[in-house]
Amino acid sequence: MKYPGVRALLIGLAMIIGTFVVLLATDRLFYVVLIIGAISLLKGLFELLVYTFKSKEKKAEHHAHLGLKTVYQSMLLVAMADGRLDQSELVTMADIFQQLTAQNISPEELKSGAEAVGADPDAFIKELKRNASQIELDFKTLAVRAAVHISVCDGALAEAEQARVNDIAGALGFSPVQVEQVYGELLQPQTTEAAPA
Repeated sequence: MKYPGVRALLIGLAMIIGTFVVLLATDRLFYVVLIIGAISLLKGLFELLVYTFKSKEKKAEHHAHLGLKTVYQSMLLVAMADGRLDQSELVTMADIFQQLTAQNISPEELKSGAEAVGADPDAFIKELKRNASQIELDFKTLAVRAAVHISVCDGALAEAEQARVNDIAGALGFSPVQVEQVYGELLQPQTTEAAPA
């Protein structure tokens, strides 16, 4: 059977129901069969609950992994919009990824990911659209923020990079207005007021 515990559940139910059918027909109760049926039923329930709980854990783990992958792939898509990627960009991306997600990724991992992204960037945009429903909103937001960070980190806002940011945001369900808000947050000058004496 597909789900563990279902077989034990069915056997337990059959034994319990069979015992009560015999009781109604003969006025005899077979305690041993009833007890074995109850044990089988409990065993099946336990196995099914354990399976369900583990499935939820695996599902949550998968969603978190997919979310983190979306964040760094979004950075790579933007960084490679100009067709090249140097070591300093990889280091910058690793730093931004760590700041936004509190997770570490090495420049080497990013470089190998960049080769896959660079082979067919449009395929990755399509993949983002397909996976969008499985990615939590927090990770979608981080992916857009990471993409915007990369597009402005060198101080110049290239048209190709901004177009990639918009592609990513659109694939993840964000409007151009929301993207502009992120740009506004990141580009506004950091003003520090002097503390009163």
